[in-house]
Amino acid sequence: MKYTTILIALVLAIAPVLASAQNRTSSEDEREQLREEARAELQEKQQERQQELQKQREEKMGELENKRLENQQRLEERRTEMEKKILERKNEFEAKREEIQNRYEERKAEFEAKREEIKNRLNEERKNRIGEHQQNIKERLGEVVVKLENIVSRTAERIAEEKQAGVDTTVAESLLANAKDKIELAKNSIALIEAIDISTAENPGEAFADLEAQAQTAKEAIKVAHSALVDVIESLKAEREASDTESQNDSEATTTSE
Repeated sequence: MKYTTILIALVLAIAPVLASAQNRTSSEDEREQLREEARAELQEKQQERQQELQKQREEKMGELENKRLENQQRLEERRTEMEKKILERKNEFEAKREEIQNRYEERKAEFEAKREEIKNRLNEERKNRIGEHQQNIKERLGEVVVKLENIVSRTAERIAEEKQAGVDTTVAESLLANAKDKIELAKNSIALIEAIDISTAENPGEAFADLEAQAQTAKEAIKVAHSALVDVIESLKAEREASDTESQNDSEATTTSE
């Protein structure tokens, strides 16, 4: 713009000089023509300058657009790279989590197997102890029954002796038969103790409870059998005393009559 102004000033300065050199013979039309030419030239220069500025603006806009596209491309590349890294980290995390889960499952399985092994061993030990307890109960109660049977044998012999001696042993014999039945019931209860299979029991605690319950039943049966034998002995004693009293009375009666 400054260049154009200077050019216009020169043209305007030269015009009077030329007119003076020609002895000022130029007319007003010629000066007007020169001014028109100067204006046309100035206008042309302005248009060229505008075109140049427009071109520069377009080039600048193009550069800005290219930079924008480059920045956008770099941003897309960075986003893609970031997404790739995120995916890789996610995959690594999932792989690590799966690895940890697998190790946990393995350790859990090992723990469960070990726990089951210990449980089975403890169950076997407990079964063995319960089995020994079962055998002891059976033997101890069996010994009691043997003693009761020995008492039955001796009582039967005594009843036979008393009967041979003339004592009325009807009640004692009946009670002895009842005592024998009670002893058989006790023996059956003891057999049920032995019938409890501890070795195959899935729950040793329940098997032990069943064993204790049956042992208690057998003990009660033995008490009943023992009580029945006591009744036999007392009955036999009473019958003997009654027989002695009757004999004594008969003897006294005979003496009195004589």
